[in-house]
Amino acid sequence: MSLGEVTAEGTLARRDAVAEIEALRREVERLSVLARSERGLVEAIVNNSPHGVLVCDAAGKMTLQNRAAERIWAGSASPESVAGWGAYRAFHADGRPYAAGDWAMARCLSHGETIQPHEIDVLKFDDSCGVLLGSCAPIFGEDGAIAGAISVFADVTSFKQLEVALKAAHADTELLYHLTDSVARAETIEQVFATALETITAGLHTERASILLFDDAGVMRFRAWRGLSEDYRRAVDGHSPWTPDDVAPHPVLVQDAETDPTMKDYRPVFRAEGIRTLGFFPLVHGGRLIGKFMVYGAAPRGFPPRDVRIALAVGSHVAQGVARMTAGRQIERLLAETTAAKAAAEQAVRARDEVLAAVSHDLRNQLNTLSLSASSLTTLASKAGPGNLGNIAHRLQRTLSSMNRLIGDLLDVGAIDAGALHVEPVDCGARALLDAAVDLLRPLADERELRLVVACNDGLALRADTDRITQVLANVVGNAIKFTPVGGTIRIAARAGGDASFVEFEVADSGPGIAPDHLPRVFDRFWRPKSRVRGVGLGLAIARGIVEAHGGRIAAESPPGAGAIIRFTLPAR
Repeated sequence: MSLGEVTAEGTLARRDAVAEIEALRREVERLSVLARSERGLVEAIVNNSPHGVLVCDAAGKMTLQNRAAERIWAGSASPESVAGWGAYRAFHADGRPYAAGDWAMARCLSHGETIQPHEIDVLKFDDSCGVLLGSCAPIFGEDGAIAGAISVFADVTSFKQLEVALKAAHADTELLYHLTDSVARAETIEQVFATALETITAGLHTERASILLFDDAGVMRFRAWRGLSEDYRRAVDGHSPWTPDDVAPHPVLVQDAETDPTMKDYRPVFRAEGIRTLGFFPLVHGGRLIGKFMVYGAAPRGFPPRDVRIALAVGSHVAQGVARMTAGRQIERLLAETTAAKAAAEQAVRARDEVLAAVSHDLRNQLNTLSLSASSLTTLASKAGPGNLGNIAHRLQRTLSSMNRLIGDLLDVGAIDAGALHVEPVDCGARALLDAAVDLLRPLADERELRLVVACNDGLALRADTDRITQVLANVVGNAIKFTPVGGTIRIAARAGGDASFVEFEVADSGPGIAPDHLPRVFDRFWRPKSRVRGVGLGLAIARGIVEAHGGRIAAESPPGAGAIIRFTLPAR
């Protein structure tokens, strides 16, 4: 081969080598661009991911931490090894803090295991709490050795809070359902109270609670309680922030009784009982306040909205249960009253029949007397002297007067029953009324050797129908004469009432008095005690009707060993 040929071949080879080098350079540049592009893509994906990403090398040194990780943790850390992972704080389910080797990445580095998604409670760099859901996997090198680990995680704190809230709401719903069902099934008001106390103590996590209701006098009284001493109940019984007339009362929440100015008068009682927190919740039914229930705490605390909602819901069910039981008792009472009224009506019918029989007997006796007297007048007209005729005439007059009184009493009872008893009040003196009645009855009192003692201020005046009030006095005093033993005393008095708006009359005898079981019936028409043998039981009943027609009242009493006392009032002039 010639020198030229050799030279030509060398030049060609050099050119081929340069071309290969140039092609390799271009390939390197292409690969470099591709690598830079892929790295940028990876970096863009990692840094813009909503999830946190952490990468460490085999020693545990942090080599990558994306922006989401810093946001989720509220800061960043740069540990050089697994031992430096104390900057990240987490806790096991039992509250123990994580050791460095407990982290999922440490387990990946140690054993090469892949950690599936799991929850972990963390304390972030700003000291706020959170819940993370994350997974972790090892990174292997070309030689198959563990070169590092990657952890991907998300902040699920809000979801966990929602889950907790849903569980709490479910528990509250179950609690209130149990209350509703129990109150609906309750057969006594005590069962309603027991269920309510159980629900409120469980729902508000307290050991002390109570239920109070207004009594007939409008005073708040304890009806059921838990964890309260007798001394405490006695000390605060009757206290209420509301009155029975309050419309739509709001709860009263005392976070600390030691500092609340409205509780200062009761602080010694609270201290003795160990109470610092109180909640007053109204019991309202049908727009009417019927009572309250209360919760108590040993330490100052607030009342979150959830607790207030639970308390108000419990209060609503308690109020409905109390109203239902109260209505039931009212129905039972009405039934009992109806039964009693029926029995009283039947008794009244029997009494009426007995009285009608007695009246018929009395009228028959009076008619017999009249018949005999008329026959005697005919027989004696030619034989008897004027004196005998006078006696017979006197007997006829007394018989006719007795019949007139009996018929008049029956007519008065009819008028009273029909609401048609007519009275015509005029200005008059009490003394004149007493004297008129005493003059009328003195002959009867003299027959039984009884003293009639009158006590009255001459200037005492009133408005009354004089004939009717004289009739009342005659009936009352006449009744006293019948039951006062021979030689006894009957005191008749009139005096001004306490505020001078009425005049009080009093008739007191020295007789045996009225038996306690007879007192409630002495003014019932046609009623007579078994020992009574005269009269038809209308005198005091008519007296009551006349007094009430004047707007007054009449009552009887019989102190042991002091006879009977009848008092009645009439309007003063």
